[in-house]
Amino acid sequence: MRRAVIALVLAFGALLWLPPTASAQKRWGAVAVGPEGSHGHATNFWTEREAEAAAIENCEDKCTAGFVFYDSCGAIVLSGEEAFSGKGATQAAAEAQAIAFCEADKAEGCEVVVWACTEQ
Repeated sequence: MRRAVIALVLAFGALLWLPPTASAQKRWGAVAVGPEGSHGHATNFWTEREAEAAAIENCEDKCTAGFVFYDSCGAIVLSGEEAFSGKGATQAAAEAQAIAFCEADKAEGCEVVVWACTEQ
């Protein structure tokens, strides 16, 4: 009986030292904007760099600015040529934050052009 308990304790202890599973890792996403409101997005990448590169690659026309986030949502709002980004637990929260930043800058015509959410 004692050996069984020791074996059980050792097995449980070994589980505590295992590396995190894929589900415990961050899931990165990104949104990107380019000239004249062109945009792209990408979600559920394992690294920040991959997510941003994919969003820029998925852009309709030469996106250069990207905004990355993990385990959440991101949005970009445009006012003329100025871009404002926001993140939140939901699409609505990310858009609201980006709009708030835009309006705080006294920008006019703040319009959401792209949003994306990772799996959470």
